[in-house]
Amino acid sequence: MQIPLSSGEFITYISGSYGMYYRETCITTMKIHTNLRPDGYGPYGRAQGAEGVTDFISPLPLNSSIVGFFGSYGVYLASIGINAERTMITPYGPYGNSESSPNWSIELNEGQRFSKVRISHGYIVDGIGFDITDQSGKTTPTQLFGGSGGSPSEVLF
Repeated sequence: MQIPLSSGEFITYISGSYGMYYRETCITTMKIHTNLRPDGYGPYGRAQGAEGVTDFISPLPLNSSIVGFFGSYGVYLASIGINAERTMITPYGPYGNSESSPNWSIELNEGQRFSKVRISHGYIVDGIGFDITDQSGKTTPTQLFGGSGGSPSEVLF
């Protein structure tokens, strides 16, 4: 499934839930919210079979933008957070299992933008990856952080 975003549409925050799934704390649902779709795209994942599910929402101060994502992964997407920029970068999160490893972090450089978010999901959020496009139009995909199980979805910018 691909979700194309309109011209001028950008990510404003993420929300979702995390809980225990097969004895691992992981992201169980996730939504991507934008300036034109405040209710968000998703949810990705259903939290089916998860226990102790806790909701999260990433705050985003006014006049700031998301310049990166970070978290950790194992078999599934264990945690996720955002980096917001105003005058300095401020992290929010991670939500989920912050003690899982390996950890991951994606931060944009000057002139770069997120052009795609790739999500594998089913009962929970299995994994997440990103495409980053520079000013010349060159697009570079990141690896998929977490597992590749479930169904693939893409949010295009």
